[in-house]
Amino acid sequence: MCIEVINPIRYIIDIEGKIVDILLTKQTEDIVSELDSIKRFFSDQYSSDYIQKMKDIARNPKLIFQKFKHSLLSTFMFGIFYRTQLRSWTNSDVYYDFYPWIFNARPIRFEFQNTLLPKETLDDERVRIQQKGISSDHRSQEALRMANTEFNDEAEMTEGSIDCEHFAEYIFNRENWSLYKIEARFECFGHENTEREDFLLERI
Repeated sequence: MCIEVINPIRYIIDIEGKIVDILLTKQTEDIVSELDSIKRFFSDQYSSDYIQKMKDIARNPKLIFQKFKHSLLSTFMFGIFYRTQLRSWTNSDVYYDFYPWIFNARPIRFEFQNTLLPKETLDDERVRIQQKGISSDHRSQEALRMANTEFNDEAEMTEGSIDCEHFAEYIFNRENWSLYKIEARFECFGHENTEREDFLLERI
């Protein structure tokens, strides 16, 4: 199966819904040319470096796969959520998955559980499943921003481990189980403040 999104890429997935490959739908030369034209509007060094990084990614199929496979969109579209059964008809077993909520950082490991929400009389055409997660990752927020900090399943949680929560609601068409909408939020608790990010994906 193939799925195209707003980015100039095509997802190739297998029968289980796992990503097999990610391909560009535009010629590399066209993408590089478009990035060069954008560069004219941003004269600062940070923007220039970022655009150059994007050009390097566009020229490297392996980097394209790595970048988009671990994007937040890809995780919400092809995550373990879809392969997790509701054991008691309303609740799933606890499971683990990684979500890249923090920009330019490694994905965070969460402990999840899904819940089938009661049917609303005003909307008989929809099925709503709630996904709740708490961070289960030994790494700190600073460590997640480092490229060489892989998750270690044997490492213990400490006071410095990232502390965050994930709430998402997936809405499906009751008749054919096609995805209609995903609405999610992420909260990361720091020493002095709470960071929040929101995600919304809706079929038009």
